[in-house]
Amino acid sequence: MENIDTEIKKVWMITGTSSGFGRRTAEEALERGHYVIATCRDPKDIEDLNEKYSDRVITLPLDVTDPESIKNAVEKGVERHHRIDILMNNAGYGVGGAIEETSDEEARKQFDVNVFGLLNVTQEVLPHMRERNEGLIINLSSMLGLTSIGGMGIYGSTKFAVEGISEALADEVKNLGLKLMLVEPGAFDTGFAESMMMVDKQIEDYKPIRETLEGGIEFNGDPDRAATAIVAAATCDTPPARLILGEDAIAGVNEKLHYLHENIDEWEQVSRAMAKGDDKDVRPLVPADRS
Repeated sequence: MENIDTEIKKVWMITGTSSGFGRRTAEEALERGHYVIATCRDPKDIEDLNEKYSDRVITLPLDVTDPESIKNAVEKGVERHHRIDILMNNAGYGVGGAIEETSDEEARKQFDVNVFGLLNVTQEVLPHMRERNEGLIINLSSMLGLTSIGGMGIYGSTKFAVEGISEALADEVKNLGLKLMLVEPGAFDTGFAESMMMVDKQIEDYKPIRETLEGGIEFNGDPDRAATAIVAAATCDTPPARLILGEDAIAGVNEKLHYLHENIDEWEQVSRAMAKGDDKDVRPLVPADRS
């Protein structure tokens, strides 16, 4: 990895900088001498960044669910720095609750922020990056974007959507000089647990799931170390396509990969026997204990 102290300083635009990974990454980037367009719904929450890094930070209001707010923030950021080198889509929140318990309104609000908000900000910044044929987009996903768990199905599904959008976008812009990095953290001590919104409806059968969410998950990851890793990875010569952060994330993803390999191997004969015109009966191919 290159020496970060000698690198060209970048202009970062980060959403959701009032707390969590957004806040820590903004501080780390500023400490490293980069420039930051720090955005959140209420800039009063990040006034201290202006006081400490006034020469290298601009704090702006940005609500990822408001297209006009996004447009204004991007325009002001570009007007100040003439470019955006790195966009970090960090704004988001979590909804906890079983699938059956989650209302349509609760699910749609979760998608509005975590998916459509990310999509809208990205679409507003992309023209500026394409014009220069240079830029990196960092999308904050989660280990739950790769392997979901009970009680976090709606939140996890938004991160699965972020994964799909990111993989496609990376393919679309790879010949335009642009890169994309997914950040997939495990359980970090960012205040996520305290700010998670539990669904209103509660069904007794799902009480054990709810109890696990409310006290059974250990948030041991250090967000400051995560921010250091994100900035280092984003500013090295070849940013990774995926940055998985945390022992729990590595364990969870490896468990999912093992399950997928087992499932594929067990059902491979059935999966391959799908060609048109093949007159062989598929049923005998089903594993003996499943028929």
